[in-house]
Amino acid sequence: MVHKAGKSDKPNKRSGPFVADVNKIKFEGKYIGWEYTPFTFHVHNESEDRYAWKLKSSSSTHYKIGTPLGILDPGASTEMVFYHLPGILIPRNGVHHVSIFWIKLAKRDLNARIAWQLRAPEGCLKLSIEFPKKLLEPKYAKNKAARSVGVETQADPEEFAAMKQHFLITNPELRIIKEKKKEEEGDGKAKAES
Repeated sequence: MVHKAGKSDKPNKRSGPFVADVNKIKFEGKYIGWEYTPFTFHVHNESEDRYAWKLKSSSSTHYKIGTPLGILDPGASTEMVFYHLPGILIPRNGVHHVSIFWIKLAKRDLNARIAWQLRAPEGCLKLSIEFPKKLLEPKYAKNKAARSVGVETQADPEEFAAMKQHFLITNPELRIIKEKKKEEEGDGKAKAES
């Protein structure tokens, strides 16, 4: 689910030349942790100078960045896409953050990558990362009395199988690993029979 800024999203406080249209990165969606979950936000350059920006996350195992760096002209804005990766445990809220670094560019600077190789960042804008409080709540058996006293029965096997299949479809690397295991097991059985 792509985030769209609404009335509840207030722009962050001014931090150097950049202002983001959100205060925090809030991942939303039914399958967080099971599929790539995107979050889109915009950053605006409110200064009269050109800046090179670089987007970094506090954990490369949990998140992926769409475009990691670029250049913002005076008064321009850019869309930044940030993904939560599947197959990773959901961290606690506020543990991770996204940092947007910037450096002021001269007129002769045309390439952001070269500018970042030559200079250190001049400033940083941090946005904390949050997840929904309820994630992938499984369906339980219809025994409401047992649930009311805190005894939960096993999760619905059909729902678990559907979620597992969905996870394998959205993660081709895991599907390839699973197919290789099947091939190896098939080779082992064929050798045992002969």
